[in-house]
Amino acid sequence: MTAAEAGLFPVLPQAHVYPRLRAYTRITLNRYVARPYRVRFAREADVPALVQLQRACWEQEGMRATEQDLLHRIRTYPRGQLVLEQELPETQQQQQQQQPQFALVGAVYSQRIQGERALMNVSYEHIHSLHCDSHRVVQLLGLNVFPEQRRLGYGRTLLNFFLYVTSLDPFTDRVLGVTRCGEYAKARARHAGPANLVQYVAQTHADSGLPVDPILRFHVSNGARLLRVLPKYRPADTDNHGHGVL
Repeated sequence: MTAAEAGLFPVLPQAHVYPRLRAYTRITLNRYVARPYRVRFAREADVPALVQLQRACWEQEGMRATEQDLLHRIRTYPRGQLVLEQELPETQQQQQQQQPQFALVGAVYSQRIQGERALMNVSYEHIHSLHCDSHRVVQLLGLNVFPEQRRLGYGRTLLNFFLYVTSLDPFTDRVLGVTRCGEYAKARARHAGPANLVQYVAQTHADSGLPVDPILRFHVSNGARLLRVLPKYRPADTDNHGHGVL
């Protein structure tokens, strides 16, 4: 995390840890590369920018994490909330007479829960009640990047870095997340679309075997496994009939 805050990131395919089969990582061997962005732990001062990020990523107000939600996450589990900041172009830095200058463009949120069973009968409005520092399962609560920055691959960068850092934690056994389908409503509107969300989630491309839905494909291509549909997890998500995907 110290290296990431200085804009230095490990080349993950070349990363090595020792020992590999025990809980504690004693040694990490990495090749670090300088990038025009940095990742650090979120702070309370970031909340106004994080609220703007929520508005940019979610059109429906009921789908957004509120200012109170964001503050709660940072205060309750600060090491589980990361932000990505992009270095501003030199022209903007010169105008502001500050070098270097960064702008927040993405964030990833998480908490610790007891396990998969805890997510079976809970709705998003009450999800924060599941957190406890002593639990050994990390729940990925959200991954947001400003739409105009997504083409730069910051979503994949932030997710993979978060997963790598989490994998080094001896007190973490597993990472779970509940996501949504991005194009289920469009698929249903098409002729002969899937009868229900379960059928849609199971649809894959014949050549790659990856899900047809872009959001599910993003997670699976980064190492996730689709487990099941969670009914009524996010009631405000009318496009997905309120359901989530574990």
